[in-house]
Amino acid sequence: MKSLLFRYTCALLVTLSSAVFSFFFLPLTLYTTYFFLNLFYTPVMLHGNIFLAGIEFVFIPACAATLAYMLLLELLFLTRGISFAKGLKMFIFGASAIFVLNILRV
Repeated sequence: MKSLLFRYTCALLVTLSSAVFSFFFLPLTLYTTYFFLNLFYTPVMLHGNIFLAGIEFVFIPACAATLAYMLLLELLFLTRGISFAKGLKMFIFGASAIFVLNILRV
């Protein structure tokens, strides 16, 4: 019962902390995209936007797939029978996969 209450409390905290996920993953996505664009083109980054060939690309929180990371963490917290170590490994693997696929998408 104690473990169940802890899991539900953590899941609720994840839901309420979407700004933290955006704060971390939005710049990470932006700078990684800029780095890969810089390999092939000459983009300019200004105020969190990327300019490429006269076109402005504005990054919003949806570009960072913030909700995908939150959903993954929620599902891991609410799934019974997953130890902390196994859940942490699953989150790192899942978050890495989401990040790589999101960079390819952007």
